[in-house]
Amino acid sequence: MTVIRSLNCPVLGFRSGSDWSDLDRDSIQHRVSRDRLDDLLVEYAVASEPTVNGSLIQIIEALLQHPALYETLKILITTDGNGSQTAERLLIHRSTLDYRLNQIERLTGHAPSSSRALQVLGAALTAHTATRCMMSMFPAWDV
Repeated sequence: MTVIRSLNCPVLGFRSGSDWSDLDRDSIQHRVSRDRLDDLLVEYAVASEPTVNGSLIQIIEALLQHPALYETLKILITTDGNGSQTAERLLIHRSTLDYRLNQIERLTGHAPSSSRALQVLGAALTAHTATRCMMSMFPAWDV
């Protein structure tokens, strides 16, 4: 049994220093559903369906080789698709942001300027982050 003493996985609602002693893989769904399910519905749904999780991770994998694009997408999602706020937070010119968004579309096949595509890309980021967290806790975790 793998025991988690300290865990930092914000996408799943786990924070460093939280009392997760004696928590094993089989207990996670119960803990999440009991404590924070309403706050983590998308994350829980993505993590609970391996086929969807794997498909979403494939969308985001191309961005992993481009840290600036990955960070741009994360901030764009955080700002609810607001380009001006995203450019400001990244300390880049708006035209640089537009160039990056075009590159994200080219690599993922999803245009971040579309609200639907932004939802898909957000779910893909969630799937990637959640899976990375779970794999760090449980190396044999199946994607």
